[in-house]
Amino acid sequence: MSHIGYYLLALLVCGLFHEAGHAIASFSEGVPIQSSGMFVLYLYPGAFVNIPDQQLQTLAPFRQLKIICAGVWHNLTLYLFTAVSLAGGLKLLLLLLGWQSLEGQGGVSVVHIRTNSPLAAHLPPSTVIYQLDDMPLTNNIEDWNSFLFKEDDRHTLDLGFCVSKPLEDYGNACCDVTDETPFGQSTNTSISCFQSIEKTMEKQCLPTLSVLATKNIPRCYRASDCNGSDSTCVIPFAPSIAGQVVRIHAQFPSWITSEEVDNKKVFVFEGELVDIWESVKVSILRPRFWVLPTSLPHVLELILSLGSIKHIACF
Repeated sequence: MSHIGYYLLALLVCGLFHEAGHAIASFSEGVPIQSSGMFVLYLYPGAFVNIPDQQLQTLAPFRQLKIICAGVWHNLTLYLFTAVSLAGGLKLLLLLLGWQSLEGQGGVSVVHIRTNSPLAAHLPPSTVIYQLDDMPLTNNIEDWNSFLFKEDDRHTLDLGFCVSKPLEDYGNACCDVTDETPFGQSTNTSISCFQSIEKTMEKQCLPTLSVLATKNIPRCYRASDCNGSDSTCVIPFAPSIAGQVVRIHAQFPSWITSEEVDNKKVFVFEGELVDIWESVKVSILRPRFWVLPTSLPHVLELILSLGSIKHIACF
């Protein structure tokens, strides 16, 4: 349903272009147009051109055919235009107008985030997400989709975090994880359940951000990789599909942060992997300047794609 507005707009443009073909052909053959206009039938937008039958029938068959088939010819022309645009023409035009491609650099640019998403307050438009957990988005959207569409909807880490024994005992209620309680039974929302990477020790509750969002925290493959007898190597314990834990590495655009402030941050998302994909719309194009609308490439590509589908259906 979020695409319905774009689809109706594509239908309107296709309808106007189709009827313009009939009108131009009729004018070129010397047949006057009685009337023309647009209409909306419930939600369906359309257009019409009224060509008088009597004058149309006085023309030679081939000239009549030119007027009758002009709309389909215009549909074919518009379809070829959308095909060329989607094949690279639109991207080239946007690059000339001031957008930047992330191909070869890695990452995806945030176009829009659903307002009810917990990430909406943290990832402004034009932010580049360059890594999910330990997976750099080298191949841009391909890697983005590959990470978020796991076969079993679960994600596990191969590399853990070195943590020391916490000064505060947070109990083990957050580790009481089921499908009904994917984040455990604890009322403290700032903690999460962790287990040793070798899965040899009892699960423990630790501060989520202190472990997962701290920069330069020592990483490990086993407990012996951590210095100190009170340190251990842990990974998030997230057996439920609805309670997956993902670290999102993001770089803010230059016009949001100053040169003195580090524009890279790490955010922790807890929930279903598909929720990230559904709520965060991304692109491989990002604007170079703040005045350029971030969503324009995505909107144009969506309208062209829906228009192309409409033309195929007509053919």
